[in-house]
Formats: sequence, structure tokens, C-alpha cells
Amino acid sequence: MSLKKLSLLLSGASMSVFLAATPSLAGEVTLTSPNSDTSLRGELVGVEDDKYVIETSIGTMRVAMDMVTCNGDACPVIEVNNEITLVGSPTLTDRLMPALLAGYSLAIGGSADMTEGDAEKRVYELNSESIGEGALTLTSSGATSAFEALVKREVGLALTTRPASEAEANAAKASGIPALRSVAHEHVIGYDGLLLVTNNANGMRAISEAAAAQIFSGKIKNWSELGGEDAPINVYVREEGSGARSLFDEMLMRSNRERVSPDANQLLTDADVAAAVAKDPNGFGFTSMVYASDTVKPLAIEGVCGLRTPATSFTIKTGEYPLTRPLYLYSASGTTNGHTEEFVNYVTSEEGQKMVAAAGFVGQTISSEALNAQGTRVASTLLLHKEANGDIGSIRNMLSMLMASDRLSTTVRFTQGNSRLDASAQADVERLGEMLSTAEYADKEFYFMGFSDSVGRADLNQLLALQRAELVRKALLEKHPELATRIKARSVGFGEISPLGCNETRAGRSINRRVEVWMQDIASKKS
Repeated sequence: MSLKKLSLLLSGASMSVFLAATPSLAGEVTLTSPNSDTSLRGELVGVEDDKYVIETSIGTMRVAMDMVTCNGDACPVIEVNNEITLVGSPTLTDRLMPALLAGYSLAIGGSADMTEGDAEKRVYELNSESIGEGALTLTSSGATSAFEALVKREVGLALTTRPASEAEANAAKASGIPALRSVAHEHVIGYDGLLLVTNNANGMRAISEAAAAQIFSGKIKNWSELGGEDAPINVYVREEGSGARSLFDEMLMRSNRERVSPDANQLLTDADVAAAVAKDPNGFGFTSMVYASDTVKPLAIEGVCGLRTPATSFTIKTGEYPLTRPLYLYSASGTTNGHTEEFVNYVTSEEGQKMVAAAGFVGQTISSEALNAQGTRVASTLLLHKEANGDIGSIRNMLSMLMASDRLSTTVRFTQGNSRLDASAQADVERLGEMLSTAEYADKEFYFMGFSDSVGRADLNQLLALQRAELVRKALLEKHPELATRIKARSVGFGEISPLGCNETRAGRSINRRVEVWMQDIASKKS
């Protein structure tokens, strides 16, 4: 995948525009939106306050420069300032960014050398014959501070382990960033798993969500209460305000109606938590998967319905591991230039995603698993669905389709009651389309399988699941119409019959509202 072909629009680079707002410089131009679905043609008569002033058939219009691409001989000359400013969470700046910068150096045929730095701030000198010289200033900070700096335009890029909150998106809108959660400003660049970990000497292998929440809240204080030795449980957590802590509180604590005890040991980084648990035979905490190596023991998470889910690359890619966290890159501007454009394009490219995985995180490259590698898939379908006996025909139909198929890691999820593809889902569909356009996937058959939670009537859930599956299939073919003659694609809806999360919890229901993609060889062709 060429870096130049990617159209992701993120920026930390500033621009200087040379175009006098005079009729003598007027000329026909076309202004195109980031996703290329909207364009505006007319006479460009000037630039005022970072807006194109364009005469159209319906009158004079002013369009923000950072929201469109200008095409035409009359477009202004933009001088690129190659200084990139980025703020990110400590886990990402310490573990992910060095790997990405090393890969970026190779991609641009140049170098990215650190000229100064400490634990909080690092400066890299960027050199490339094709792009020119530049600099990247990298600052470590919690997610809340990162979004504040982005909104104030103190930085161009924010790298976080949680999405922007509604309040942060509203603050961004007030500062001139109209849609922070849109595809122009928000991009998922990989995944991490928040793992529940114990000391290696601990004999536990799995823990329920409810029990873990009660440990962190201080209600369970001794390992003997969980069948272990008579010893106190020493709890280690991230500090309040960090992206990891905010996400952990949302996904585990609040869903179990608990709050982290003020007596818990609060530490500054995920690495600190892992190190503390590794030294403490009675320790228990949560940390990033990149720090849960041989030094600590990750526990599988058992839902209230008895379903156990380990943290694997596949369960994290599909979002089935309950404490999966996407890694986000946000930008203050919808326009890119120079090193900023090329760096963001690299991070989201196939080469960049390999470096995300090399750094210990989970990249977005699509992988596959056969049904027999899906662990408890069949058991959960038969045992956890509340009306399995009444739906045995649907279950048999689903399993017969899956027997000779491989599941792709591409999994699209939906909020309750809606059938809309968010920014992350749109990117997933585009990535799937690019992969299926290669020769390896010609003459394959694909099932887009829709599933739902168990809220509401089963027949309506089945219909909603089918509608979502068809939405994803159509989105794929609209983006890549050439696939219509190269592959077979079918949408099916199975509703609530195959839960992968516990419907008794909000997090479990969210896991179950999904569209999966399964692939198999075409057994025969009609002449």
C-alpha cells in the first residue's frame, strides 16, 4: 500500500498560504471533502481567515481550508512547516512511538533521530530527500491533558488509549474542530488489552468480572475468599485521570456498580503496575498487555454467565476480550502536509500496523481463525442462549455454514438500537475491501453474519441483525464495486442465538451486537 494513496486527513503541521484576495488571481477550482463524497466547483477569488472564498452558481461561499482539498491551477500555494507536535499517553509514547519512528525512517528513506529528551518530552530531527527536514516534538501526558492541549491547538496530534468524551468533543467544536469523532479527525491505529494480572506464584487462572470489581473496590480483601491462600490482596491501579483508568472504571467497575477503593495503590504508568505486581506475591492489578509478559500472570475473564475469554490477539482484534481498548490518534486539523501527512499515512498503512504489533500491541491487519479455534463458540451458542431449544433450526443452519469456514478478525459493532457505521467501522470496511481486492481472495465466498444482544423480541433482533449485516456488505461493495464480480457475498441475520459476551451486563451486550465476516472456498460454480 503506497503512502501517497492513503487519504487519511490528520495534521500537526502548520501552513502558510500565499494568495492575495484579489479578482486578478481568480480561477476555477474544485473543493473536495475528506471522504470525496462532496465537491464544490467555482471561481476562487481569495482566501480570508483560513477560508476559501469561492463564487459558485448559487452565490459566494466561504469554506474552511482545513476541511477540503483544493484542486485546480488557481489553488493557493501552501508552504509546508514540517514541525509535528504530538502528545500521548506514557504507555504509547514509551513503547509504541519508538517503533513507529524507526519504521517511518525506513518508509521515507531518511532518518528520525532524537536530539534531546527525557521521560516527559522528546524531540526528533526528521530528514528525507522527498519531504525535507522537519522535527517531531513528543510529549507524554494523560488522555485528559492530551485532549486539552489538542483543543487549545497547542499540539497537532493526540495519541490516546480512550476515545474523546462528549464534553471534549463539544469543547473541540467550540474551538473550531467541528467533529472530533469523525473520520477526518479520529483514527484507530491499533488495540491494547487491559489485563487483570497476579504474581506468577499465584495459582489462579481466571477470575470473574464481579469478583475482580469487588477486589478493586475493597470488598474482597483476602485470597482465601476466592479459594486461594489465606493472604491479603494488595491492589495496584493506574492513577485517576489517565486514559487507562478512565476506560477501566467504565468497562469493569461501573458495569459492576463498584468504585475503586481509595486505599488502592495508584501508580503513574502501566509499567509501574506490572512491576509492582511482579514483586508482590499477593499483588493484583490491571496493566497493558505489552507489560504482561513472563513477569506477571494474566487471568482469563469469566463473565456472570460463566463464559471465559482469554486475552489473545484475535479476541482483542474482534473486541471480544471484555477489556479491549482501541488506540486512538486525533488531529486538530482536517488537512495534512509534509511529514505529518506521511507519518499518519505510515501509521495506518500495512507496514505501520506491523510495527504496532512488533511493539507488543495488536495491529489492525486482518487475521483469520477456523471454527475449531474459536474455543467455546459452539458451547456458548448451545448453553447460553436463553431459548436455544426453540431456535435449534437456526443454530443448526449457522453451524453448518461455519463448519468449513474461517472467521476473519474484522468485526463491526453497533450501539443499541441503531444501524450506523461509525468512523472505526468505516475504516474496518475499507481495510477489508483492500484485502479482498487482492488475487488471494478471488473466487471466495463470504458470509456477513449479523448478531444481536437479547434485549427485546427475538424475531425483531434477528431482523435488526440482518439489516446490520446487509449494511456492512453494501458498504463494502460501494467502496469496492469491483468485488461484485470477484467474490460471492451473502448477508444473514442470526439475532441473539450465538452470544460471545454475557447479556446480563452492558459490556456483554455490546460485544454481542456485531457483524462477523466468515470466508470459505466456493465448492462449485454454475456453468
